Amino acid sequence: MTLPADVSREKLAGAPAKMMEPSRAAQVILDGVARNKALIVFPASARWLRRANQLFPGLIERGLLRQFRQRQQGVRAAGIVAREPDIASAP
Repeated sequence: MTLPADVSREKLAGAPAKMMEPSRAAQVILDGVARNKALIVFPASARWLRRANQLFPGLIERGLLRQFRQRQQGVRAAGIVAREPDIASAP
């Protein structure tokens, strides 16, 4: 898989999910469209999370919020800063 120039494999090591090849993602989407699916959720971990959220919305929401806060603290501690979009160069 080719990564954008400003993304290293080390940065992706802490990513919450494995990355999917773009061609595989496209195939999953096309298959869902061909089967007239109203909602196409992938990968499998996202489908499980969606199902769990339907069954236990409060529990999943609290867990995700806790995980988000922990990641934000880690990002701040590491000094990683998100880039602001350049509005002037937007079409």
